[in-house]
Amino acid sequence: MLRTRAVGGGLGAGVEKHSILVKDHKFIRPVRCDQCGGNAHLIRRSPHPVDDLEARVFECHECGRQTKRVVKA
Repeated sequence: MLRTRAVGGGLGAGVEKHSILVKDHKFIRPVRCDQCGGNAHLIRRSPHPVDDLEARVFECHECGRQTKRVVKA
């Protein structure tokens, strides 16, 4: 489910922030892009071959670079 909320005031006035809510309704915080420093939001989750791990792919909204992270599920 993708929810959008407007942010008011300051430099981000009028900019929308996207929150990704997964099956268990936990918010997965965007990560910082290694290339440009922008916000990279979650675009994909998938099981990892190792038990109790999952692969997460984030995409930067500024430069489009994708970053893969493996985390405990």
